[in-house]
Amino acid sequence: MLRNIGDPKAVDPLILALNDSDSGVRINVAFALGEIGDPRAVNPLILALNDSDSDVRSGAALALGKIGDARAIDPLIQALNDSDSHVRYEATRALGSIRDLRAVNPLIMALNDSDSEIRWEAAGALGRIGDPRAVDLLILTLNDTDSEVRNAAAKALSDIGEPAVALLILTLNDSDSDVRYWAAWALGKIGDARAVDPLILALNDSDSSVRIEAAWALGEIGDPRAVNPLILMLNDSERFVKMYSALSLGEIGEPAVAPLILMLNHSDSDVRSLAAGTLGEIGDSRAVNPLIFSLNDSDSDVRSGAAWALGRIGDPRAVDPLILALNDSDSDVRRGAAFALGEIGDPRAVDPLIQTLNDSDRDVRIEASGALRNIGDPKAVYPLILALNDSDSSVRKWAARALGGIGDQRAVDPLILALNDSHSEVRGFAAMALGDICDVRAVDPLILALNDSFSDVRDAAAEALGGIGDQRAIDPLIWALNDSDRWVRIEAARALGEIGEPRAANPLIGALNDEYGYVRVCAATSLVKLGRMEYFDQITLDLTDEDYEVRGVAARSLGELGDSRAVDPLVATLEDEDGRVREEAAWALGEIGDPRAVEPLTCAAQNDRDKDVRKAASEALEKIGAE
Repeated sequence: MLRNIGDPKAVDPLILALNDSDSGVRINVAFALGEIGDPRAVNPLILALNDSDSDVRSGAALALGKIGDARAIDPLIQALNDSDSHVRYEATRALGSIRDLRAVNPLIMALNDSDSEIRWEAAGALGRIGDPRAVDLLILTLNDTDSEVRNAAAKALSDIGEPAVALLILTLNDSDSDVRYWAAWALGKIGDARAVDPLILALNDSDSSVRIEAAWALGEIGDPRAVNPLILMLNDSERFVKMYSALSLGEIGEPAVAPLILMLNHSDSDVRSLAAGTLGEIGDSRAVNPLIFSLNDSDSDVRSGAAWALGRIGDPRAVDPLILALNDSDSDVRRGAAFALGEIGDPRAVDPLIQTLNDSDRDVRIEASGALRNIGDPKAVYPLILALNDSDSSVRKWAARALGGIGDQRAVDPLILALNDSHSEVRGFAAMALGDICDVRAVDPLILALNDSFSDVRDAAAEALGGIGDQRAIDPLIWALNDSDRWVRIEAARALGEIGEPRAANPLIGALNDEYGYVRVCAATSLVKLGRMEYFDQITLDLTDEDYEVRGVAARSLGELGDSRAVDPLVATLEDEDGRVREEAAWALGEIGDPRAVEPLTCAAQNDRDKDVRKAASEALEKIGAE
C-alpha cells in the first residue's frame, strides 16, 4: 500500500522495516522504496545488498536502479559477483539504468557470465551507456551461443553507433554467418554511409539470411549507390532476398524509379510484381502510365501489384483504367482496384464501387466499403446500410465502419440495430461508427453496450460515449472504471475527461490506484482536463515508468494537454531507451509548440538512431515553425 501511495513520509518507516526479521517483509519494503524513489533510501538499500536472503538482495538492486543514484554504482558492481543469478541480473539491469561510466568494464566482464539472461542484460546495459570501450567485446558477443544475447549485442552496437562502424564492417567477413547477419543488421541501424560499399559486397554472401539483412541495411542507409546492386538482387534465387531488395529500393526512393520502371518489362513475373509494388511505395508520378499499362499484364499478381501501386500514387489519370479493373477475372486485382479508387477519391468511382458491394468475393466487398468511406459520397449511404445485412460478418463490420466515416445521420438507426449483431466485431465497429457520427440517439444503446459480453464492444462503446459527450453517460462510465478489462477502463477514463463532468473526479482519483499504469495515466490526464492541476506532475512522473507503454502514453497525454510545464520532462524523454517513447515525446513537443524544444528536437531529427524518431522530430520542428 505504501508503495502505491508513494508518500515520502513513508520512507523512514520503510527504511526501518528493511531490518524486519521476516524476509518477505524486507523484499516488499525494498520494492516499495524503489517505487517511491527517495534518495534517503540509497544507503540502507546498499546495505541490503548484503542481506542473507537472495530475494532481498535482488529487490535492493532493483530499487537502486529505479532511484538512479550514483552512490550505488560501486556496491552494484560488487553485486555482479553475487552467487545468485537473480541478484547479478538485477545489478546488471540497475547499472544499465544509472548509466555511469564506472560500470563499463565490469559490465564487459558480465558478457561472460554463465547465465544467458545476465549476458543479455549486460549487452543491453552497455548499449544504453554507449561507451566505445565495449565495442570489441560486443563484437565477440555476436558469436554467443544464445540467439537473444546475439540480438542484444547487435542492438547495443547500434546504440553505440559511429564508434562501432569500422569493426562491424570487418565483421561482415566473419566465418560465422550468424555473426555476419548481426553485423549487417547493426550497420543498417546505425546508418553510416561508410557501410554502403561493404554491404553491397555482402549482397553476394553465400548465406541468404545475410543477403537479406544486407539488402535491408542498404535501404535503411538510403544511399543511391545501392540502387543498381539492389536492382540486380531482384533476380536472386531466394524470394525473401528479392522482397527485401525491393523494399529497400522503395526506401531509397526517387533514384530507383527509372530502373524499376524498366523492371516492369522483366521476363520474370515475380520481378515485375515486386517492381510494381515498390513503385507504389515510392509514389513518383513518372510510374503512372507504365503501371496503367501493367494493369493488362498476363500475370494476375503483376496486375494486382500495379493496382495497389496506382492507389498509393493517387493520380486521377488511373481512375478509368482502375474502374475497368473492377471487372478483372482475378479477385485480388479487383480488390486492389477498389483500394486504389478509394485512395484516389474521385467521385467517378462511386457508382462502380457501389456495384462492387455485390462482388462474389467478400474481400472485394470489404475493400469497396473502405473505398466508399474514403470518398465520403452520401450516395453510398443506403447501399452500405444494405451491406449491414451481408452474410459475411467481416463485410458487415467494414460497412459499419464506412458509415461512421461518411457520418450521415441516416445511418444511426441501422447502426443501433447492428449493436445487436450476432458477431462481436460487428457490434464493436457499429459502436465506433456511432461515436463518429455523434448523434445523441445512440447514447442509451451505447450505454447498454457497456454491458456487452465482449470487452472490445465495451471498449468501443466507452470511446463512442466520450466522443458524443452526453451527460447521461457519466454514471455508466464511472461504473466502467471497474470493468475487468483494462482497455475498457482506459477508454472509460478518457471518456470521462472528454465529457468534463466534475463529479467524475473522485472515481478518477480512485482509478489512480489501478494495477495498470496505462489506466493510471489516462485517469490523471482526465483529472487535469477537469481542472485538477495537482495531478499534472503525476503524468510527468510516469515518463520514467519501467513500462515503455506507460511512458509512451504519458508523453502523448502531455502533448494533448499542451501545457508548457511538460517541456523539460519531455525533452529528457527524447533520450528514452525505447524508440517508440522517444517518438511520442517528439510528437508531444511539437503539439506544445514551445521554442525551448527546438534545439533538442533538432538534435533528435539529425542524430537519433531510429528513423521514425527522426521523422517525428522533424515534423515537430515544422509545427513549432523552426527553420
